[in-house]
Amino acid sequence: MVVRLLPGNRCAVLFSKKYLQSQKMPHYKLTYFDLRGRGEPVRMMFAIAGVPFEDKRIEKADWPELKKTFPFGALPVLEVDGVQIGQTLAIVRYVAREFGFAGPDNLTAALADALADQFVDFLTSTEKWIISTAGDLGVAASGDKVSPSHFDRLSLLVAYLQDEIYNTVYAPAREKHFAYFEAALAKSTTGWYAGTLELTHADVVIAEFLEFVSRLDKNADKLFEGFPLMEAQYKKVYVIYVIFFSSLIPNCRSTLRRDPMPNTEKRIHITDIFENSTVLQ
Repeated sequence: MVVRLLPGNRCAVLFSKKYLQSQKMPHYKLTYFDLRGRGEPVRMMFAIAGVPFEDKRIEKADWPELKKTFPFGALPVLEVDGVQIGQTLAIVRYVAREFGFAGPDNLTAALADALADQFVDFLTSTEKWIISTAGDLGVAASGDKVSPSHFDRLSLLVAYLQDEIYNTVYAPAREKHFAYFEAALAKSTTGWYAGTLELTHADVVIAEFLEFVSRLDKNADKLFEGFPLMEAQYKKVYVIYVIFFSSLIPNCRSTLRRDPMPNTEKRIHITDIFENSTVLQ
């Protein structure tokens, strides 16, 4: 193994090619759609660990036929030497334990698990907002001709409903749940959620799902308003991922591609992190 010193005297453990070969690593195959979504935290964990994996991306058109071949009829699925593991967080925890990102002991791992689970609870509580913002609203989806005035009325109605859902569903959930995460970071002396010297799977899961939320939030430029520690942690994860680890697996497709999402002009772009922050200082 190789220990690399990161800015701020942080250390990260990387697995050298010689070490990986000597350990006869299993064959890892991650199957997910050709987008970030729930598969991205898993891709990030492999990249940060420096462990090669097969990044299998399927087209949505092929999913109905393939669905019956996967556990629970859902993705992502990780295959380890042919053994299939379903459920995003179960996969993330497995990868974290295998490659040293679950914390130094079971108690710390449990704290990281709880934080990751809590962020998923936040996303679940905002499901109506997520669907209304990212989902296909189906205006004129049937192919029927719609007059401009009718379309304008539909657009106004949709905009009104989206604003209502934003204000009554998303905004209160953000204030409630972000306070939990800010409090966890306030207790940490390292800037990582579980108070560890190195990041855990909770840091990766929360940062990547925050990236997802930022691409939906119409006020993404104010996403971290009132939560400065969350913003610092989010930026720190992507500094480490992008600068130090994203090129470790050359045969993997880039996981930093942009999925088409609304409100991208207001979100905190990953490239901006390096130009406008003091994370590396």
